[in-house]
Parts: sequence; structure tokens; C-alpha cells
Amino acid sequence: MVVLAQEFLIFSGYLAVMATGIFLIKFDAPLAQQLRSSFDSLWTIAQIFLFVLLGASIQLQALVITWLWVY
Repeated sequence: MVVLAQEFLIFSGYLAVMATGIFLIKFDAPLAQQLRSSFDSLWTIAQIFLFVLLGASIQLQALVITWLWVY
């Protein structure tokens, strides 16, 4: 990994997004607010999609067996 790091710049994408957001708030607050409202509505849709995927991944047979075992 160290040899690879000498040849290619490796950084955290999450850290890069956070740094971009901080600089954007610092230098262009109205644009940052507009982007935040856009991403908030996108996140609402993504939450619904993620919970549907989570529900689809649950095996109903295992859920019924667990529920019957508890009661």
C-alpha cells in the first residue's frame, strides 16, 4: 500500500466532499444554501429508495420463524 501511495495520490472522497462544502459555505453562501436545499430533496427520495431496498433484503421466512420463537 505504501508503494502504491508513492506513485498515486490516494485520498478520502468523503473528506474531499466535506472540504468542498466548507469552502463553498465560506466563499459563496447563497450558492451553498441553494445546493443544500436541492440535496435535501434528493436525500428524501434516496431515503425512501434505501428503506425499500432494506425491506426487500429481509427474508420473510426467517422473520416469521424468529417472531414465532419469541412468542
